[in-house]
Amino acid sequence: MKKAHTNHIVDQLRLNNEKVLNDVYLEYREPFIAFAKKYGLKNEDALDVFQDAVIAMHQNFVVKQVTLNKNVSLKTYLFAIGKNIIKNRLKKEHRMYVVNDFNTGMAVDEESEPIDPELISKMQKGFEKLGKKCKEIITLFYYRGFSILEIVDHMGYEGANTVKSQKSRCLKQLKTLSNEPHG
Repeated sequence: MKKAHTNHIVDQLRLNNEKVLNDVYLEYREPFIAFAKKYGLKNEDALDVFQDAVIAMHQNFVVKQVTLNKNVSLKTYLFAIGKNIIKNRLKKEHRMYVVNDFNTGMAVDEESEPIDPELISKMQKGFEKLGKKCKEIITLFYYRGFSILEIVDHMGYEGANTVKSQKSRCLKQLKTLSNEPHG
């Protein structure tokens, strides 16, 4: 979707144009459901999240008068809202959000495919070699469900960007340590 077209759609959504809202809903429903399944959601749950994300997006445009950054498409914005809803839902359900291939997240529950035990073993051994702060950041974020801002407060960092940078460095270090031969 081109930026000029995106701006037009956002303008129409601000005017409560129900046809445009319905078009956006229909265009992104199936791609979003496929996206949500990567987090272990079932069809019905993915559809619920999508509907919540569409409502939140619409309210952001109408009530909060949010303007999209010139580099952000409507789809990216909608999916980001949905991803946050998914992560919050997983935290509330106490479903673990683990690092899969160190780049993407994957929700795991009793009905999910089992994770490769060798990968788990490598990650555990790599985790044991991490420094204290990295262990704490990874534990707080991925296992205890803390947000970046909660980690800032909990650990006394200066700001969210510092925590994001530190978390990124820790994950890179974990990946390196997990791929080292263990003896």
